[in-house]
Amino acid sequence: MTTEAKTSISQKAGVPEFAKVPPSATEWMKAIRIRDGIPDVTTTVEKPVIDYHSAQVLIKVKAAGVNPVDWKIARGDYSPLQPASDFTGYDVCGEVEAVGDQVTRFKKGDAVFGDIAPRAGTYAEYCVADDRNLDFKPKNLTFVEAAAVPLAALTAYQGLIHTAHLKSGDKVLVLGGAGGVGHFAVQIAKAFGADVWATASESHRSLICEELECSHFIDYKTQNLAAAVQGQKFDIVFDSVGAKEARDQAFSLLRPHVGHLVTTQPVDPSDRPSYLKLLGAAMDYVWKKTESVLWRDVNYHAFITDATQGAQDLPTIRGFIEDGKLRPRIQEVLPLEKAAVAWQHSQTLHTGGKIVLEVEQTEKQA
Repeated sequence: MTTEAKTSISQKAGVPEFAKVPPSATEWMKAIRIRDGIPDVTTTVEKPVIDYHSAQVLIKVKAAGVNPVDWKIARGDYSPLQPASDFTGYDVCGEVEAVGDQVTRFKKGDAVFGDIAPRAGTYAEYCVADDRNLDFKPKNLTFVEAAAVPLAALTAYQGLIHTAHLKSGDKVLVLGGAGGVGHFAVQIAKAFGADVWATASESHRSLICEELECSHFIDYKTQNLAAAVQGQKFDIVFDSVGAKEARDQAFSLLRPHVGHLVTTQPVDPSDRPSYLKLLGAAMDYVWKKTESVLWRDVNYHAFITDATQGAQDLPTIRGFIEDGKLRPRIQEVLPLEKAAVAWQHSQTLHTGGKIVLEVEQTEKQA
């Protein structure tokens, strides 16, 4: 393929553009590129061959999960703590193409999945990941289904288990139970034997009550949260949406001093000083393992996923999936070239489950 074959599609601000980029002088691959996070810019880009080092894995990407963090980083929500990258995408499922000489768990041809953060670049035919971010693909999921799992399931698992110390018999309230992270939080809490309540819109009642088999549903649009729980006190509130009114009410619904409020959305990004302050505290928690803040008589955690713990946490998640206790809910599957459309749908923040980009079509699996 020659350089004349390169293509790009103009998109609006903060959405990706599609380009042909070469992994070597004679070989090409498809990838989605964000040009310096600058709005209303289109380009075609040549990228050198993806290298792999001693503890890294080169993956032939079959599918890439779409997460709100993809487009939030691209539009600068997390800068200067997380500057926008030229390439995007963190969730991946695919086949091992090559490994570094210190990688012992994987070999060429293995089916793997993971969240490659802090790297990016899964919206592509090939990507590089550290082996510590990866695990074997669940046997009972397709590549597309498995690509929907890593970041969202790790967020739910780490937030509930490592951060809030979930145990059997706990009473758990999930704010945003139908979303990408929320629907995993509901299932993981149930798998650990918790009594689970979840908020969502009426349009997602069947997802919460029937697909996820959660017996306590609250329509956040029509029901007052405090009134709906009828005096219940919770051990954990897991907030995956960041709605200020609901979170403020949640403080009073937790057991004083011992309850945990875990939020993946600390405050509104428009309140920039507070946003950066709390985001910094969350990153301190990940990187320095600082303790939670006792705020309004509950343990408050501004939480960010640690994808580098994938090799430790994904096997447990895979076990739940293979045992039938956990299943990703896919709202939509789009080809790689439709990444901009996927972002537009993700930006509504009202998805029922996950959106996935299919990079290479594969036969359906069990």
